Amino acid sequence: MTDENTKGLMRLLIYPVQFEKDPKNGIERVIEFVIEEKLLSPAEYIAAIKLALNGAEELSALIPQPHSEAKIRDYLRELERALTRSDRKSGS
Repeated sequence: MTDENTKGLMRLLIYPVQFEKDPKNGIERVIEFVIEEKLLSPAEYIAAIKLALNGAEELSALIPQPHSEAKIRDYLRELERALTRSDRKSGS
């Protein structure tokens, strides 16, 4: 079971792409938001994504949106990779 903090972070990351035809199309926008808002470091988002992906929680059910569980998990894996690249560039 994913903890409430991680669920909240996943909602924050899924919400901006909930109406994208393919959530991966919104990754750059989500990364800009994550970096600009500085709510957490990219490393903290990466850790939360890993925790969520390793759990059995149905991530697609965290907010109302039309994407399948597979599509949301694929988006989160790609977002994790992109955040990892971003984190390396910033030296965080």
